[in-house]
Amino acid sequence: MTPDDEEPGFDDFDKADEALEELRARILRLHAELDQTAASVDDQRIQMDELRTRIEALERDIKALKTQMPRTLRLTVWTERCVWFTAGTLVATLLWLL
Repeated sequence: MTPDDEEPGFDDFDKADEALEELRARILRLHAELDQTAASVDDQRIQMDELRTRIEALERDIKALKTQMPRTLRLTVWTERCVWFTAGTLVATLLWLL
């Protein structure tokens, strides 16, 4: 009988049991991490759906306001913006010339 033919001793079984237990513990930790990641992804999906719903509601509100706003008021707002832009350009030009 050669040393290779010998049956493993109790120490070898103990080492194998320890290694198996360590691997099982690592597997459990990885499963727990996977579950946490999956839960996080689900939460993010829910949050994204809520944000999309809110954005759609705001876009509908904007569209409704635009249709309700009379054309003259829109022209007035546009004209006011043009006046402020022109005034700002004039001030900037005067400051540059000084």
